[in-house]
Amino acid sequence: MTVKLRISIFLIQNSWQIIYELLFLILISILAHPQLSALTILNSTSISLLIIKAPLF
Repeated sequence: MTVKLRISIFLIQNSWQIIYELLFLILISILAHPQLSALTILNSTSISLLIIKAPLF
C-alpha cells in the first residue's frame, strides 16, 4: 500500500514539475515572439510529452 502511495506521489510531483516547466516555456515564448506563440506552445507540449514518455521506456 505504501509503495503504491509513494509511486503516485512521485508521479504527481513529476507531472506538476512538467506543467510548471511547460508554463514557463510558454510564457517565455509569448514574451519573446507573440506572433509565434502557437507554434512554440505546440513545440513545448511535444517536448513535455517526450519527457513524460521517456521514464516509461
